[in-house]
Amino acid sequence: MADAINGSQDAEALAMNTARAVKRLEAVERYVIWSHEHAAWWAPGRCGYVKDLRKAGTYSRAEAVETSHLAGGMWGTHGAGQLPDELPVRVTDLPEWARCELLRAK
Repeated sequence: MADAINGSQDAEALAMNTARAVKRLEAVERYVIWSHEHAAWWAPGRCGYVKDLRKAGTYSRAEAVETSHLAGGMWGTHGAGQLPDELPVRVTDLPEWARCELLRAK
């Protein structure tokens, strides 16, 4: 019985630590938002669009996901094989050359 309780407590502690780690990571991770509709990146402050990635706005994960959903880019609302209108892209997932250009401009 004691082993079951300890195992349960260990699992809860691991879940809490994982949730904290995710929140810390999300706090520092930045995203850019690609607009399929405008074939451009979202500008800083959600004010328009820019073709040049170096001029794109960077957003927290929460901001990027919210923006893409509010702009009609919700996954599951499009037909099979279609991309959403707005797509959040994690800066660390950009090709190295693009990431360097973006970070150099900031």
